[in-house]
Amino acid sequence: MSDTSTRSGMLWEVERILKECKELGQLPSCLVMENVPQVHSTDNMSDFSKWINSLEGMGYRSYWKDLIATDFGIPQTRNRCFMISILGDYNYTFPKPIPLKLKLKDMLENNVDEKYYIKNGTLRCFFNQKENGFPRRERFLQALELTNKKQLAGTLTALQGGKATDNHILVKDTENYIEWYEKGKIDMDCRAWKEEKIIGALMTTMKKNKILKTDLTIRNLTPKECFRLMGVKDEDFERCAKNQSDSSLYHLAGDSIAVDVLCFLFKEML
Repeated sequence: MSDTSTRSGMLWEVERILKECKELGQLPSCLVMENVPQVHSTDNMSDFSKWINSLEGMGYRSYWKDLIATDFGIPQTRNRCFMISILGDYNYTFPKPIPLKLKLKDMLENNVDEKYYIKNGTLRCFFNQKENGFPRRERFLQALELTNKKQLAGTLTALQGGKATDNHILVKDTENYIEWYEKGKIDMDCRAWKEEKIIGALMTTMKKNKILKTDLTIRNLTPKECFRLMGVKDEDFERCAKNQSDSSLYHLAGDSIAVDVLCFLFKEML
């Protein structure tokens, strides 16, 4: 039915399992699907419709909607498609959004190891290289605006940490930085770098040769902060973190489902 060599081919593995369950008369009463919104994009809508039709053929009624974590109490711009499929003649209504009370700063650790601060070699990549044809510098600055001005984390991914540029935290001179960013006058001068974790490189030209400089400290989210942004309690994170590397923990967080969103979905089934 579909190219099962792709990650989305997992759907068709689920279909196979469901058909086997049907033969045994043991179909689950409810299914919950979570995927990226692109699953119902123009390019993928045909397969998405086939999946829904396949479920209908087994007796399920399906309801789907894109939900963002910020609408359910988590300060992360995580947008995902959720589909609830219920066996039999039942209706389902998706939960309504609630006001966001938490900010990104509420999710941050008080003491952070220096290894999470961005080193100047990485900054050179962000400011001098391109990614998918676009300057990484712009994406880097946009990430700082999101995390510091809007106090939101970008969507966590399996490549969080040093390789990702969506969730950098500015922990010094935030107000000055945002003010300059809004004026569009920030630039970088590599000669101004001072230490591995400090850059004095973001500056704005005020008049002719008059330069206003500042030291800015920028870091990545820690694994624990990423888990918090997925709605995971610290004690549960500590259990997960045993014998795990940072890269493994970043991957786990990025591939997870926001707990708070799931809780709201399940409440509507009661």
